[in-house]
Amino acid sequence: MTETLTTPHDEDTESGSPFTYAQAANQPLGHIFRGIQLTGRHKWGFLVYRTTYSQSSQARFDAYIAALRSHITFALEVHGYDTDSVLSRSFDLTVVEDPATLDGASKTTVQRIFREWVTSRSIERDGLGVEFGDAEGKDLKALVPRYRMCLYVDEECLRSVEVVHPRTGRNRKTSHRAVVIHVDEQREERCWMWLCLVTTVGLYQEACWRKWDLMWRDPIRGEVFNY
Repeated sequence: MTETLTTPHDEDTESGSPFTYAQAANQPLGHIFRGIQLTGRHKWGFLVYRTTYSQSSQARFDAYIAALRSHITFALEVHGYDTDSVLSRSFDLTVVEDPATLDGASKTTVQRIFREWVTSRSIERDGLGVEFGDAEGKDLKALVPRYRMCLYVDEECLRSVEVVHPRTGRNRKTSHRAVVIHVDEQREERCWMWLCLVTTVGLYQEACWRKWDLMWRDPIRGEVFNY
């Protein structure tokens, strides 16, 4: 049985019909739903590439992923999706770990590895919906950011979740960061940007309809995507 995708606020939307662009804009996280509906792909979420494998990094990386998942769960709840909702259950955060190829890997190296992963997509590996649109995958990437952007985690990212407020001693969640890499951006200085982890879901939602150049924040100038 195929489960019908619905949102907490879709009383005016015909059940089972894909959202129009206007309807998606008026629904909480509606553009994520629209991408799922149009492509038939019921999984969403970024790939996360781990690029640091020092002796002490495993526990810190585990804490980092836990923080990232916590931010995502909180964002979904803020938009009205509890843990039993379709959108929460269809979320898929895929962690890629391979010391042989990723330890100390540069952003451009991870971009190449990610591009190879996107190019080798298949129904067997990714499930239904991955064959949507043209053979090159442009249509799929336009609607499903999972095939257009990935997260890159290095030592600096791990340190970002360990920052505490100087006065309160509490963890400073607004300092939590990841690097976002675009699969097809050829300009090395513009193929990546900083992301505040609090806005991971916001980035995915915006990437469902907005071009990279309009979202990109200049890391050299200290800019961070903070939706």
